[in-house]
Amino acid sequence: MRKTSYTPVTIGLGLLKDDTTLLARRAYQSLMDGPRLIWADDAGRVYSSDCEDPGADIPACWIAGTFAFGQPIQAIEEDLRALRSERSKDWIID
Repeated sequence: MRKTSYTPVTIGLGLLKDDTTLLARRAYQSLMDGPRLIWADDAGRVYSSDCEDPGADIPACWIAGTFAFGQPIQAIEEDLRALRSERSKDWIID
């Protein structure tokens, strides 16, 4: 039997600087298809991917968390807010 490669499905949700309530709602809607990894790249673009274990593909500092449908939307919002807060330290120029 031949193995088929799997390519994760990734959905763009917006920017990390956007309203976290709106981003959390978009992330929550993406959970309808199963557990998703919510993360933001170096440019602050927020994504939802169906890979629960990012391995070496996504640096740990980019990850807000892995969520499943039924979890409180507030948990997603809090984790996005924490990620933005951590990233904002890098954005501030002395």
